[in-house]
Amino acid sequence: MDVDSRRDIFYTPWRLPYIRSFVKGRSITCFFCQYLQEGEDKDDLNLVVYRTRHSLVVMNRYPYSRGHILVAPKRHVPSIVDLEGEELEDYVKTVKACILAVRNLLRPDEVLAGINIGRVAGAGLEEHLHVHVIPRWYSARLYLPLDFNEEEIYRDMQNICRTLREELRRVLQDLA
Repeated sequence: MDVDSRRDIFYTPWRLPYIRSFVKGRSITCFFCQYLQEGEDKDDLNLVVYRTRHSLVVMNRYPYSRGHILVAPKRHVPSIVDLEGEELEDYVKTVKACILAVRNLLRPDEVLAGINIGRVAGAGLEEHLHVHVIPRWYSARLYLPLDFNEEEIYRDMQNICRTLREELRRVLQDLA
C-alpha cells in the first residue's frame, strides 16, 4: 500500500466514546473552562500542557496522532473573531509556539493546525474556540498503535505532556 492510500484509511478506535457522545445527543461539557476552574494543581491529571496569561494548551484526549494538542483562549468564546488586542496576540503567539514545540520534540513530517468554527465546520466543542495542532508523519511509525488500550494511550499522553511542557516553556522564552 503506498503512502497516499494509507492516509485515506485512518482508523482511530480510541475516539469511539467521543463519537458515541454525539450519536446519543449528549452535550459536551466545556473541559477548557473546567480545567481552568480546577486550577494548576490538577494540570497533570487533566493533561494541561501549558498556561499563558490568556491561553491554555491541552493534550487532546481523543487524538488523531501522538502529540495532538488543543490551544484555547482562557475566555469562553466561540470564534477567533471574538479575540482582540493582547488576548489575540497571546493566543496567536501560543499557537505558533505549540507548532514549533511539536516540531522540535516529535519531529513530524508535517503539522496540521486548524480551527473548526461551528458544528457544521466540524467543531465538537463549538462554544469554546480552540486550534488543533496535529503532528503528521508520512509513515505510520508515530501514530498510536491500534492495539493500545485506553490506559496505555493516557500514559503515552502524560509522557508527551511533560516533555512538551518543558519544550513549550523554552520556545515561548525564545519568542519573548
